[in-house]
Amino acid sequence: MDLKQLVKFGLLLMLVCSLAAAALAYTYAKTKPVIEQRKIETEKEAIQSVFPQAAEIKIVIKDKENFKVVFDQNQKELGVAMKAAPAGYGGPIEMLVGVTREGKVSAIKIMNQNETPGLGTKTTEPKFYEQFAGKQDQELALKKDGGAIEAITAATISSRAVAKGVQAAVDKVLKFYEGQKSNESKK
Repeated sequence: MDLKQLVKFGLLLMLVCSLAAAALAYTYAKTKPVIEQRKIETEKEAIQSVFPQAAEIKIVIKDKENFKVVFDQNQKELGVAMKAAPAGYGGPIEMLVGVTREGKVSAIKIMNQNETPGLGTKTTEPKFYEQFAGKQDQELALKKDGGAIEAITAATISSRAVAKGVQAAVDKVLKFYEGQKSNESKK
C-alpha cells in the first residue's frame, strides 16, 4: 500500500467517524429530554408508592442531600421520601424510603438492583419489602441482627443491604427534622 492510499483510507475513516459522532450527538440531544422526563415520572410514581396520599413534593437541599418533603392535598406534611443505594451482593440497590416525622417507615420502593436472580431479586417482592412499613429504630434490622425483619433465605447480603439502606435513610431524615426543630427554636 502506498502513501497516497494510506492517506485516502485515513481521511475516509475520519469522515466515517465524524458522521458517526454527529449521529450519536444528535440522538443524544433528541433523547435526553425524554429520558430526563421519564426519570422524573418514575420518581413521582415511587414517591406515590411510599406515600399514597402524596399531592405535593417540596425539595429541600441540606448537607448536599435532596430531601423530598411530601404533603397531602390539605398541605399536611406526611414525611420525607429519601433515596438510598446500599451495596448489595450484585452492586447498589437503589431504593426510595418514605419516612414519617416520627422516624417510622411508611413504605419502601426498590427502584433498581442487580442482585442474583431468584435470590437477591426477592428484595423487590412485597413479602420482603412490606415488612419495613411502620417499623423504626432497631426494628429495621434483620432478625438475626436483633431486629424485626425476616431475611430472604440464601440472600442475607441483599436482605441486610436493604435493611441498612432503610436505616440510613431513616437516620438522615431524623437528622433533617432535628435540624428543622433547632432552626424553629432559634426564631
